[in-house]
Amino acid sequence: MATVYPPLDDHTIVEDFVGASCSLQSILSRDLNWPPDIGYSPIPYHLVTRNTLHIQQSASETACSDRLSALPHWHVPSHTHDQQPLPWLVVYPYHPIIETWGTSNTNSSYPNIFIPTDELDSDDNPALFNALPESLRNLWGHILISPRYRYILYHTNKKIRIKAAVFLAQRLNNNTPYFVNLRGRSEDTPLPAPSAELTGLCEAFLTRCREVLLGRRRAFHLEDYTKWVSHNAAPVIPYNPDSQRPTYSAAPQTATPLPEPSSATTLPAAPTAPIPAPATTEPSPPQSTSSVSAFTQAIPPLADFVSEIPSAASDFPMDSPRDTTTPMAVDPTPVPPSTGPVDPTNIDASPSRPSTPRPITTTTKDRLIAPLILPPRPPPTTNLADIPLNGPVSITNCYAGLFARLPSLSQIYEAPHLSAQALYNFIFAPAHPLDVPQHPEPTLPTATTDSAAPDASMGSVESAREPAAPARASNLALSR
Repeated sequence: MATVYPPLDDHTIVEDFVGASCSLQSILSRDLNWPPDIGYSPIPYHLVTRNTLHIQQSASETACSDRLSALPHWHVPSHTHDQQPLPWLVVYPYHPIIETWGTSNTNSSYPNIFIPTDELDSDDNPALFNALPESLRNLWGHILISPRYRYILYHTNKKIRIKAAVFLAQRLNNNTPYFVNLRGRSEDTPLPAPSAELTGLCEAFLTRCREVLLGRRRAFHLEDYTKWVSHNAAPVIPYNPDSQRPTYSAAPQTATPLPEPSSATTLPAAPTAPIPAPATTEPSPPQSTSSVSAFTQAIPPLADFVSEIPSAASDFPMDSPRDTTTPMAVDPTPVPPSTGPVDPTNIDASPSRPSTPRPITTTTKDRLIAPLILPPRPPPTTNLADIPLNGPVSITNCYAGLFARLPSLSQIYEAPHLSAQALYNFIFAPAHPLDVPQHPEPTLPTATTDSAAPDASMGSVESAREPAAPARASNLALSR
């Protein structure tokens, strides 16, 4: 049989539409039937998240007490043969909105404070069974009884009964309102009631759920929500992101254009800021028609409108685009770049870039390695030559010894030299600079037989004479 859904509008009761076991208003009004004939079907989780509506994950014990008070409760009058006039307080651990306990497996057992009727036959405890009113006797097997507090936990699912009983037994001695009321009840004590804050959270939750059903809000878990709608053939409205946007009865307002100037009317002149006096300019050619002349007379200069815009103190004064100032004098002769030969040995030669190379000194070398020292420290006051070889060396001196002769990129970029030898002499400034070679072409090394030569350790004499081998082969061919 197909499910009959109520009309979907802004006044739809969400609990009835989604098939929850009871509604929020029926719980708040305590207008639930007794004996309870409700199930434990909540509002589907995929509509809206319950991030703040938990019992087990409450932010504090006070919030937990408030959420326990929101559960369905009943006062069941005692039996006529019962000598205790205090009514039985029955709690049903279910709520359509607040998340309570699930039906998953649990390894816990019933706490000792409760008597489990599902594990105890009525004949095993006839005194307790006879003290119960008829309505509670009929629920035997689904209730947990605490004779001390005359408190009964009812649920048809054993796993939920165990989880709720363990959770409540751990907090029976708390000083929160729910448990203080439970321990000190009297015949006139009213049923527990949630706070106005919690009631507002639940009503806001229902409003968001209704917006999801009306297509005004995206579902919390869209995939499961789509499956639920398809499986139950729920007549919901698909989500439309434009449904939340405001609608306009007319087109958006646009900027109002300026009225057309005429010869009879002129626009009022806005207060002008001080503007530098314009220089003399060439007279503009006369207009050919009188209408154009009237148009130009009616519109004030653009600077009158720009002057109303506040500018920073560092801004330059703005001139009217209608005024033409005297152009800045510019030398029409371009300055050609320096392309002439530069003497590599002349350190004081003018570089091609408009900057002067800085001399390399001991202080400058120390500054070159300053970024390499963490944290930054001033350059050492002693020279590297004065540091004893067998004495302790600081990290600053270690860096100085390793990187003191490395130039900076700025020095390499500004060096006015055409050869690597001249750049070397300029950067490192040795005591006896090497001569700059007159012929930059590379020359072949000459053969040597000196065993003490630097190349002797790299190979034999024959390997050093290999470049001359082709010449001997050609001479042998000629002799033949």
